[in-house]
Amino acid sequence: MTLDRQLLASAHRFKDRPAINVAGIRASYEELFGAALLVRDRLHAADIEPGQLVAVYGERTFATYSAILGILIAGCGYVPLNVTFPAVRNEQILRSSGAMVLLVDRTIAAEAIRQLGSASSGVPILDIDPSPVNRAARPDLAEVSPGNLADAAAYLLFTSGTTGVPKGVPITAGNLLSYLEAVHPLIPLERVIGCSRWRTSRSICQSTT
Repeated sequence: MTLDRQLLASAHRFKDRPAINVAGIRASYEELFGAALLVRDRLHAADIEPGQLVAVYGERTFATYSAILGILIAGCGYVPLNVTFPAVRNEQILRSSGAMVLLVDRTIAAEAIRQLGSASSGVPILDIDPSPVNRAARPDLAEVSPGNLADAAAYLLFTSGTTGVPKGVPITAGNLLSYLEAVHPLIPLERVIGCSRWRTSRSICQSTT
């Protein structure tokens, strides 16, 4: 089973259970993945194709996690830009990644543009809802087809850049799925999505339990 199919299977299985509790927002799997599917739809509307890379500027918020899941369900890979990074590092990452579009929490969109400077001028920017949408506005999970994320890059892991310009190392969906399968026996089911630094693979680890 591919990573995106595993994510959707978990959403179906645990749809009424709490999935995330972060920055004052608590949401079920259905609410989280409903928001993720809206992100996927935004990417499709922007003509982003499976296998392409999408940058995400954010921190540990509902918008960031739903954006990452939406990117993966769309069959794309994500490029993490963290608000705590120095501006020059985020600029270097965005320029070198080849990301086709930039997703950002609507509440910090202006800050993202200021921090990224000219690096963001040639990249379309899509703002993401900072909280869950109501049930009527959410796509139906039962009608969703995954983007068939197989051996494409799930995300780019960038080096620290302490000895030069940060370099991106692609982590494939297969790599990530193998990691998740290895750690599943160690992770209780009743866990929320969260990690100390959202840019790592642990940011989606608990979505597949």
